[in-house]
Amino acid sequence: MLALAFAELIGVTLRASGRAYRLFNLKPLRVLSKYSYGFYIYHLLFRWVWIEFLVGCAAKLHSMAAAGIVALTTNFVVTFLVSKVSYDFFESRFLRYKVHFEYDRELSSHRHAFTTES
Repeated sequence: MLALAFAELIGVTLRASGRAYRLFNLKPLRVLSKYSYGFYIYHLLFRWVWIEFLVGCAAKLHSMAAAGIVALTTNFVVTFLVSKVSYDFFESRFLRYKVHFEYDRELSSHRHAFTTES
């Protein structure tokens, strides 16, 4: 059921006039998508540090809910910054080599089954 729901979500985002397209085309979401691979790689890299940070926050704040909010927010900000630095100084250098691969030219000549044009 989840697979069908997410496939439908992808389908409705293809129509440029739809609400889903406008939602996912918001600048903050596009910025996050640029660094999403870094989020995927780095978000659990230091998971034990984040767990200890959560426990320490809970002890100081005397509330697991407040500690969770502080720890998740801190984790998000730090992971975003690490992902941005990684993209700007590491990944972008490799992305420059994409022009040397035939795959892009093959895609431009291929007609997709799903289009946004009527």
